[in-house]
Amino acid sequence: MLEIVFLNLLMNSAQAMNGAGRIQVDITAHDDACEITFTDSRPGIPADIRDQVLTPFFTTKSRGTGLGLATAKSVIDAHHGEIAVDCPATGGTIVTVRLRARLT
Repeated sequence: MLEIVFLNLLMNSAQAMNGAGRIQVDITAHDDACEITFTDSRPGIPADIRDQVLTPFFTTKSRGTGLGLATAKSVIDAHHGEIAVDCPATGGTIVTVRLRARLT
């Protein structure tokens, strides 16, 4: 299921950049968690819709279902993790997935 999440995040970034830009994936290990960060150079998600992108059936695509990021959030939640979307003022979008190293 995590493979589906990561592929979805990569596909969303690639589609938003229309084939021009850069996607960077970073993995950072912490004592109690692993953080996977997807950073792209696309224009970013407009502030007025940013809070909705993880909501089921919300889409900005003409042929989208609005289930990709919502499914990603559900899978990460099921793994007791967190997913966050940020768009710095300098542009681009950063999606951070944080998964606990072990469940207690």
